Amino acid sequence: MIDTERCWAWPGAHRPEDGRARFKGRSAARWMWEMAHGTTVADNADVHHTCETTWCVNPWHLVVVDRSEHAREHAQALRPERRKAHCVHGHALDNAREYVRPDGRVERVCRECNRLRKQ
Repeated sequence: MIDTERCWAWPGAHRPEDGRARFKGRSAARWMWEMAHGTTVADNADVHHTCETTWCVNPWHLVVVDRSEHAREHAQALRPERRKAHCVHGHALDNAREYVRPDGRVERVCRECNRLRKQ
C-alpha cells in the first residue's frame, strides 16, 4: 500500500541554501508531479507543497498553482519554514536573510551556508 499521508524524502540532491530537492537541475517536486500526472507544468505555474516541506516529493502533497499567487502566499504567510531555528545543515537561522528574487519568490538563506559556499 502506498503511504499518501507522510512526506516522501527526496534521496537525491538538495539546494544547499534552502534544502529544496533537485533533479537534473530542476525541482524534484515539479518532476515528481509531472511523472505522477503524465503532463508538464506550465512555465507560469509552480508546484506547491501542501505539507510545507521543501524536500517532500509525495505526489499527494503537491499541487500546481499560479506562480504570481504562489509568490504572494509565500511573501505574506508565516510559514513553518520561517519559524525554523536551524537550516538543513544545522546552522542557527537567527541571522538569516530573506531574498526576493526577480520572479517574486522569497528565499530564506543561511548566512553561514552562504559564507562556506563562497570559500
